[in-house]
Amino acid sequence: MADAPGEPGQPPRWQPIGKNGIGRSLADDARVWFTLGNGILNEIAYPRIEQTAVRDFGLIVTDGETLFAEERRHCTTEIEPIRPGVPAYRLTGTHEGGRFRLHKRIIADPRRPAVLQHVRLEDLAPADADRGRKLRLHALLAPHLVNVTGMGTAWVGDYKGQDMLFAEAQGTAVALAASCGWRARSAGYAGISDGWQDLSRHRRMTWEYERAINGNVALTGELDLDEDQPDLVISMAFGRIWTEAAMRARAGLLEPFDALEAEYVAGWSGWLGKTRPVADELLGAYRTSLMVIRTHECPSVAGARIASLGVPWAALQSNDYPAACHLVRARDVVAAATALLAAGDSSSMMASLTYLHTVQEPDGHWPQNFWLDGMSAWQGTQLDETSEPVLLADLAWRHGVFDEDGFRQVWPMVRAAALALARHDPMDGQDRWGRPDGLKLHTLGAEIAALLIGSHWAAHAGEPDLHGFLLDTADAVHEFLVTLLDEPGSPASEDGPEADPDIISLVLFGLMTVDDPRLVRALATIDASLKVELPGGPAWCRRGDEGLPPRLVLTAERALLAVEAGRLDEADRLVRSLQACAGDGGMLPERVDNENGRGGMVMPHLWTHSKHVKLLRSIDDAQDFGRLPKVRERYAGKSAIASRIARWRHDHELREMPQGRVLRVELPVAADVHWSDDGWVRIQDTPVAEIGPGIFVAELPTAGLEAGSMVVFTWREHGSGAWVGVDHHIAVVTAPGLS
Repeated sequence: MADAPGEPGQPPRWQPIGKNGIGRSLADDARVWFTLGNGILNEIAYPRIEQTAVRDFGLIVTDGETLFAEERRHCTTEIEPIRPGVPAYRLTGTHEGGRFRLHKRIIADPRRPAVLQHVRLEDLAPADADRGRKLRLHALLAPHLVNVTGMGTAWVGDYKGQDMLFAEAQGTAVALAASCGWRARSAGYAGISDGWQDLSRHRRMTWEYERAINGNVALTGELDLDEDQPDLVISMAFGRIWTEAAMRARAGLLEPFDALEAEYVAGWSGWLGKTRPVADELLGAYRTSLMVIRTHECPSVAGARIASLGVPWAALQSNDYPAACHLVRARDVVAAATALLAAGDSSSMMASLTYLHTVQEPDGHWPQNFWLDGMSAWQGTQLDETSEPVLLADLAWRHGVFDEDGFRQVWPMVRAAALALARHDPMDGQDRWGRPDGLKLHTLGAEIAALLIGSHWAAHAGEPDLHGFLLDTADAVHEFLVTLLDEPGSPASEDGPEADPDIISLVLFGLMTVDDPRLVRALATIDASLKVELPGGPAWCRRGDEGLPPRLVLTAERALLAVEAGRLDEADRLVRSLQACAGDGGMLPERVDNENGRGGMVMPHLWTHSKHVKLLRSIDDAQDFGRLPKVRERYAGKSAIASRIARWRHDHELREMPQGRVLRVELPVAADVHWSDDGWVRIQDTPVAEIGPGIFVAELPTAGLEAGSMVVFTWREHGSGAWVGVDHHIAVVTAPGLS
């Protein structure tokens, strides 16, 4: 056998983003994740969930002369889970020409990192007629080892006398074995000398290359079918080196498939059976969402979850583009942990809280997204992702997930996050959709809630100064939000409001009541411009996305709004609208297809499935499961809380402040604030107090000043004694009417 020609092969591409099935074993040692789409195996990850090892694996049927049928292109495939919520699948693919039918059952090996397929090829030619040329079944494997295609090596060989196909790159290997053995095998370069090229041209394997090195490689094998034994098992296993992968592949064939499938299903059924029940008609969709949440975690990094096992914009991406959905986002981890707590799995929820604490940055924030080990990927900042872990901690505390000892362990995380929020301008960075412009209503709501929660935690922790600082900051940001909402053109204004569904977050965070006139006006505008009627019910686009596919997270949030309004019938209708958008296999996408209202972009989507579980619990409870009672008590139903302070920050310089306020000067360095309220006739020096790292505060006693007064200040740094060299002037103005 010769080496394959065509090095290095054509450039690689990721597979389509919409998945109809995903799976993994719950056993810690079986660290492999698989995805299904278009009737075949798509990306398979090993040894961690964000490390793709296989791009796809599919079957091709030929007759050696005229027939060439690829199951993902020439078959109509039906997929169903073997049991609701269990990621074990039964696939039936019928040839579009009626020549054959492929029956497959796919599981993750419950004992080792391997994916097992039970396969039977059914010849559909009439039994009483000459079936003519015998059908041939071929397997095609496209490796993508450690997220890299283009530098792997593939070859054909054997392990302990059993023929197999192998690929290896960067300390990761895959081995492919079949219970029936192989009639022919070949390694090649994708698009040049791979088996698809051979079979599509010749209808049989005419190329049998031994090896393809340092390229975008592919493996092909013709299965040695036995008419007397039509059922066969294909084992695809992984390891650090090829011998380890081969040993595991062979082990998967030596045990009965039915027994391994039963063990795999029992593991999942056992966990699902311990979760909180829901109504029978909702059980399948509920358990599917729970399965998606559990499947997106990585046992070697407890509590971590990536955004999706799919890949965004797949058709446009080359191998070198970062797999955005294979990254961790604090927002997704919080949503999934909340869903698990809602389902009764407090230990998994607590693992996520510990993980978030572990990967928190030194200044208290979380990056826009990051790898499983906590290292930042993109460089953006989204402050809702620093706020929401605080809200998760408080939810767990209120539900009794941890005791006083646990509180003391979690408090440093909450403290650092709250200080990070106080350190930033409230409009810093991007909103939750990754946009830097606009009002960022969801972000502001999350910040206010987290600051207020942080203040209560500080009081409980015995830090009264920090309690007061965070409480005053929360009130000041809330007042800022109210001012923005009252501006012309805001989503809540009376004169042509901009449609923005994120205003619903203000209700869910406890900052606005469901009957607030500002919300009522905003909902009318949202429904007029952003609502989409799908076959299964309504859905909504985000601000600025008119005409684009709607986002299902917004459907879930609209349903939660209905729960908070006591309209449980409407919430139930929206749940069913959400569920109707699932693709084959029950997967929910990020954005739903506008044409048929089922499936869509980035499927399954962890955030959407997590919102779905939380919504079902909220309907059962007749209130939002994530309700924040302390925030509602302080802010809901009030136009604003009159803040005690006026904040001056080095990155947000006030020009005026309402009378009756204490001027709080926030500096990034230790200093003495040198100030006057009468044109430097009477001079005062107020030293700053260090509230936390990088936060130095001086409160100037200005509450008694009359409107028309002018406060002027500068400062001298401690240590160096250097003056800042600039005088800052703040005019005292008549206070607005605040309740």
